[in-house]
Amino acid sequence: MPNAPDSAAGLFLVVAILWLLAAAGIGMLAAAERLFPDVLKVAFNVPFGSGIGVEITRANVDRAFVDALVYGWLSNAAFAAIFFVTPRLTGARLASDAVANMGLAAWNLAVAAGIAASAFGIAAAAPLGIYGVMVLVFGAIAVNASKRA
Repeated sequence: MPNAPDSAAGLFLVVAILWLLAAAGIGMLAAAERLFPDVLKVAFNVPFGSGIGVEITRANVDRAFVDALVYGWLSNAAFAAIFFVTPRLTGARLASDAVANMGLAAWNLAVAAGIAASAFGIAAAAPLGIYGVMVLVFGAIAVNASKRA
C-alpha cells in the first residue's frame, strides 16, 4: 500500500479507525467507572517497581478518552482528508509520500505518548515536549501537502 498514489491518505484513514476503536474502548472503561466506581481500583491499581502505584483515576480516563478522540481519531481523519483532497484540487501529487508516512508514525507516537502520560497521571496534560513534537510534525505534514511534486 505505501507505493500507491494515495498511500498517505489510506494509511492515515486506517490509523484513524484504529484510534476510534481505542477511544471507544477507553470510553467504555469510563462508563464502567461511572456504573461501578471501584472498577479502576480493582483493574489498574497495580504497584510498579518499588511499591509505587500508578493510579488511574476517573479524571485521567476521561482525559485519555477525549485526547484519543481528538488527537487520535479526529486529527488522523483530518490528515487523511487533506492528503486525499489536496492532490485532486491542485492536480499534482504530494511532494513525498514517504515524508507523509514518516509524519504519520511520528504524529501517532507523540499522540500515544501524550495519552499515556495523562492517563497514568504522569502529567495533567501531555508534557510540553510532546506538544512540541506534534507541532513540528504538523508543520512537516502541512509543508508536504502544500508543495507540488
